[in-house]
Amino acid sequence: MKKGIVLVLIFAIAFTACKDEKKADNPDPEIVVVDENVSEKKYEVVESSFDKMQIIFDDGFTLLEGVTIDEIGVLKTGENSYKVAYFLDDNSDFEKIEELNIALRIYPKNPELFKNKADQDAKARTIASASDIKIMDKIKTIMSEEFSVLPKEFQQVKVYFYTPKDGVVGQMMTILNVQFP
Repeated sequence: MKKGIVLVLIFAIAFTACKDEKKADNPDPEIVVVDENVSEKKYEVVESSFDKMQIIFDDGFTLLEGVTIDEIGVLKTGENSYKVAYFLDDNSDFEKIEELNIALRIYPKNPELFKNKADQDAKARTIASASDIKIMDKIKTIMSEEFSVLPKEFQQVKVYFYTPKDGVVGQMMTILNVQFP
């Protein structure tokens, strides 16, 4: 019986000592200390192409709540080959963006220059991309895959986010009178 009481006392003292050590680390147990940098996702850093781009939009536009595109640039990668860069606002909801795809729908002044008959008939072509965020010049950016297109003058260009299941998500932005380099 005495052994039982002694063991209980030893256990109680050890438990109290451990509890006091925890209090020393965080004097107010109601306050939880969180390191904000731990949960931030790390994005791949890519080589800057900003100085080689033609900016076709720089007014900032909120496509859906919590998602703003600050600028859009076109990078010439070959004779008739391009990439499109969508520069995102720092306060955008990047988790939401990564769940979506982004599209650039181009409406050329001369659709007969399209190589594809379906594009000629539609008088438009869509360049779709996964919203894979990268860092370029310290700016979170979505960069399209390289694509080829012969018409270089467009009456309008539309930009929007979408999902294959739901179609367009949020608003669609229209940019008038665009010319690729």
